Amino acid sequence: MIMLIYRGIALFISLVVVHCMFQEEEFWKQASATMVIIPLVMRVLLIK
Repeated sequence: MIMLIYRGIALFISLVVVHCMFQEEEFWKQASATMVIIPLVMRVLLIK
């Protein structure tokens, strides 16, 4: 049960970051958002 909540929170945060990334126009902010998304997606998929 706790793992599902953890994965849900990670998925929610990654979706918010993706949404903000596509609205941002500056390349370096998009690149930093991509660096944040990668570990979050790995946590959702349970990849270490």
